[in-house]
Amino acid sequence: MPLLALALAASLLWSVWLGLQVRSDHRDSSERREALAAAESFATTLSSYDHTRLEQDFAAVMANSTGSFKSEYTVASEALRTLITKLHGTASGKVLNAGLVSYGNGEAQVILFVDQTVTNDSTKQPRLDRTRMRLGLEKQDGRWLISSLDLL
Repeated sequence: MPLLALALAASLLWSVWLGLQVRSDHRDSSERREALAAAESFATTLSSYDHTRLEQDFAAVMANSTGSFKSEYTVASEALRTLITKLHGTASGKVLNAGLVSYGNGEAQVILFVDQTVTNDSTKQPRLDRTRMRLGLEKQDGRWLISSLDLL
């Protein structure tokens, strides 16, 4: 009888442990999907702008940025503002494909393939730019934010 009780207790502990593993794996998988979805949304926002609503477009990127990327983007957007406005520039970005390269400890790296259609007063036809980028993300206060951008 004591052996049966021991076997039952071991079986119960094993079942609890497996249940916790499944729950942890599900939570991790959900977080990975969340990071990938955030990166895709951010890449679209980064690669889309319209000279008539440039302040809102830049503010949308800033609202989803952190750290050195936020500082670098502030400087870059100021430099681009005059040029985009002067040439009546517009761009529309579309993520073709994305993949999670690394994930852990509230950070993620995502590679994205983005097509950007650009128009402005200096071109007669829209120009298609095929951009490849790696976005670094950090999770802060429950939100993914852009922490780095590397064009590949």
